[in-house]
Amino acid sequence: MNKCKTYKNLLKLVIFSVIASACLLYHTDTAHAYGPTDCAGPRFGSNLGCTANDVSITGIAVVGGPSSCTGGSNITVDLDVTVNSGTPNRWDIGIFISNDGKDPQLTPASGGAANCSVAILPTTDPPFRNLDPGPWSGITDTCGDVNGSMNDPAEGKPGPKGTGVLRMTNVTINCQAYNGPLGSSGGNLFIPFVVSWDNQSSPAGATCTSIADPVPNTTSKCNAPLVAQGTVSVVVLPAITNTDNITIINPGDTVNYIVVITNTTGDTINNSVFKDPAVTYLTANSVSCTAGGGATCPAGPTVGAMQGAGLTIPSLPNNSNVTFSINATLAINAPAGELLTNTASVTVSSQTNSASDTDTISSIPVGVISISPSSSSKNTVTPSSVVFNYTIYNQASSPPSDTISLSATSSQGWTVLLSTSSITVNANGSATFTLTVQVPSGITAGTLDTTTITAISGNNPGNTATATAITTVSNPITIIPNNIASGGKGSSAYYDHTVQNNTSTTQTVNLSTSFSGSCTGWTATIYKSDRVTSITSVTLDPYGSSGDLDKDIVVKVNIPASAATGSICTVTVTATAGSDTASATDETTVKDLVLYSDSGHTDESYIFPAGNIVYAKAFGLATTGNKKYYFKWYDSSNTLKETSPSNNPDANKQLPDSYSILTSELNFGTWRVEVWLDETTDVKMLETNFYVGPDHVSASYTGANPSINTDVTINLSLHDRYNHDVPLDPAYLSPNIRVVRGNPPATKDPLKITVTVSGSATIVSTTLTGAVITGQTVTGILNSAIGSTTGTATITITDSVREIVTITATTYNSALYGSPARDEFAEVRFVLRRMRILKWREVQ
Repeated sequence: MNKCKTYKNLLKLVIFSVIASACLLYHTDTAHAYGPTDCAGPRFGSNLGCTANDVSITGIAVVGGPSSCTGGSNITVDLDVTVNSGTPNRWDIGIFISNDGKDPQLTPASGGAANCSVAILPTTDPPFRNLDPGPWSGITDTCGDVNGSMNDPAEGKPGPKGTGVLRMTNVTINCQAYNGPLGSSGGNLFIPFVVSWDNQSSPAGATCTSIADPVPNTTSKCNAPLVAQGTVSVVVLPAITNTDNITIINPGDTVNYIVVITNTTGDTINNSVFKDPAVTYLTANSVSCTAGGGATCPAGPTVGAMQGAGLTIPSLPNNSNVTFSINATLAINAPAGELLTNTASVTVSSQTNSASDTDTISSIPVGVISISPSSSSKNTVTPSSVVFNYTIYNQASSPPSDTISLSATSSQGWTVLLSTSSITVNANGSATFTLTVQVPSGITAGTLDTTTITAISGNNPGNTATATAITTVSNPITIIPNNIASGGKGSSAYYDHTVQNNTSTTQTVNLSTSFSGSCTGWTATIYKSDRVTSITSVTLDPYGSSGDLDKDIVVKVNIPASAATGSICTVTVTATAGSDTASATDETTVKDLVLYSDSGHTDESYIFPAGNIVYAKAFGLATTGNKKYYFKWYDSSNTLKETSPSNNPDANKQLPDSYSILTSELNFGTWRVEVWLDETTDVKMLETNFYVGPDHVSASYTGANPSINTDVTINLSLHDRYNHDVPLDPAYLSPNIRVVRGNPPATKDPLKITVTVSGSATIVSTTLTGAVITGQTVTGILNSAIGSTTGTATITITDSVREIVTITATTYNSALYGSPARDEFAEVRFVLRRMRILKWREVQ
């Protein structure tokens, strides 16, 4: 009996032990073992709220740099993370640092971080706690814990109380600033993070052994940063690139460096500074800026500022950019085989990001020579002698010197004299010479002579260089152009002229005016180009010097209020120097409704690009009986765009109005403005048409750098300043007609353009209608008239000299159509064939 009772007691003990063990196992969680780079949100399985503040991170510091990073890039750093605890015990602290700049609270499906650097606290005390070491079912909890009394100086610990610092190494961070609903990081690096905890100790809570285990106990058992806690003292910089799109550069070459600064930081950058310092042997000729995405370029950028204190970029919104184009020339004596490095930089808050472009300076073979300028032109009278100055270069990278022979031939058979027929130039050196063109007596004004200079290398007679001297025989005094315009009663019309002295000596030229036609009561005054200073004479430099500021004059023609509508008065302005005279005419037609491009109503125009303002003025309006008038503006589809308020004319019987054409306006073609008398039954009194569309000519070339002696095609087209295509004009019926044509038509064809090529380039052919090629200039009409479908043309050029050629297209009559200030030129860089260079080397 006792034995049976003993067995029963033993059985009860075994059963109790099994049950107790089962209960213990039930209350002790094993490790979660998430992916080691899983963020807090994905570990929890849904988006977190992180509203509790039992534990927080009060600061993050980058250990040992960097002090800046490029926006959008990834950097790897060591971080000191300051952890702060409230009073209660909290277990298994996890720290999640976003690797991609997104929020670790959210799941990736909700836009959260895809990966995090994860850390647990050490169990070392100080500064942290080990509140539930276990073991729990044989497993020791090795994740650090916290409470408000940890690291207490009162216990002989370093403090501060409730705070400890954890170092995380090799943390990947996306370089970004923050500016949003939570505030701004002030252009500094912002690091999204989450700190999580378990609010139960083991065994009731989870047993944590590695970074794969931390997870918030609930959606709120975590803390996410305010902007201040996530901001680090690392300046986030815009990205910068720098290229001239070549890798080998020849001495004497001109290149364009393209520097693009792009804000990839996440916040607006104000007043960053762009610099591109001077480089030995490289001369920066010019710098220009274009902006995109809402950025603002520096005002009036100059090379001096760029290479000195720098150019301040007023504003770079996030995802915007500025592009600097730097035109530069490599010195002819630049050392062959050396590297040419140009470095551009952008500075924000004393931190700098830079980009460099490096080219190899090529070794130019013996016998390569060139002449500068490749073309020069002067006006003169008959008889006379004209002197042209030139420099010849021996571009070979290494000795010997080259004895170069020179010769010159006149297209008119005139006598031409070179200062020398042979000149010796050291390698990488230069020398000067002159050409004198002797113009004989009796030559008709307008005669043009092209004298071609030919230089032949003594070291390699197969290599030559050429240059031209263009001499145009003119009258001793010239004045251009003849003008035709309109004006209203009681107003003034302004006409620009250029007076030129084509003789070899300084001349004082007297100016006068005379009238013909219906000119009763009309007056005229001659002014300097400022339209303020009245003059009766000008003193002009010899040979029509381009720097002579006195040669541009303005004739102001005053129309009396009594002039008849439709009457025409012609003012002849005469320039006299001794026995030499020249004259030009200004023909004015009296109109009752005139359109202008300026608010002062001085520059008549009937063609306007989108974005411009049309200024109208009605003349000769009746003023008796308190009469009022208003303007109505119609687009090319006959849609009424605007009606002005009714107003009384002024004392001069004039009434102005204006209409602003929207930048986004695409309804191009013939528009009109009407003037109505405001009565019980309104009466249309006046109307005139004007054209809304492109206002300048663009020349463009986008191909590779061509070799010398090859043909290159340049595209010519019409644009407005917003680069709209040549439009369809609804005023004409055919849907295939692209028209740049106003009604009334211009008195001088607005589609007629002049294209000029520089250097030694020659014009091979063109598709311009009615083209006339004269030397390096061609004049013709863009095929945008009725029946055309493209509104474009081309010009084909070639060049035998290695150089950059500028192709400049200008409108024939910019006052009626086009704007020289907006005409766009193209550049083509002719280069040596590399195969040919190899052959020269083989010859040597």
